[in-house]
Amino acid sequence: MKFKRIITVLLLLLHFSIFGIKLSKVEELKRLSNYEELKNIEVSAILKSNKDGERKNGIVYENGKEEPFTGMLITRKNGQNITGIYFYKNGKNHGMANSYYENGQLYLIGNYVNDKIEGESFEYYSNGKLKDERIYKNGIIVVSTEYFQNGGKKRMFKTTEGLRGIITGYYEDGIHKNAE
Repeated sequence: MKFKRIITVLLLLLHFSIFGIKLSKVEELKRLSNYEELKNIEVSAILKSNKDGERKNGIVYENGKEEPFTGMLITRKNGQNITGIYFYKNGKNHGMANSYYENGQLYLIGNYVNDKIEGESFEYYSNGKLKDERIYKNGIIVVSTEYFQNGGKKRMFKTTEGLRGIITGYYEDGIHKNAE
């Protein structure tokens, strides 16, 4: 009987080391507004607070470990409410980054590649409505569209050369105003 328990424990450890940890097993995540998108993601390790890891020369390490961290970091405000979920690969931010309001509503979501934001990013008002959508290339905004809470366009930015671009602003009634 004791032998069966040992085998079962070893198989469970082997399972988690090979397949990772499914985020649906992290109870605190259930209160987040985008839990349905997160719950089936598997990670190799989870740091449950900033205190579980440290950054050295721009690389994140789990406390007491020599190799750069690969997995997910959960950040919290005052050690309580989750304010962020960030994915790391070889110590660098890599994959989806999610920031939250204290009520668990998604504030910001974007994708990172080798510590630089890349591709689409979305920012939300605390009521869940879209506030801003951006497209990044190598960490630099290429296109940005900001919205009023009523859903109408507020401002658009499009890169023309380097960090320069054209901004088109809109009044809440939808009439646009230009600036270059």
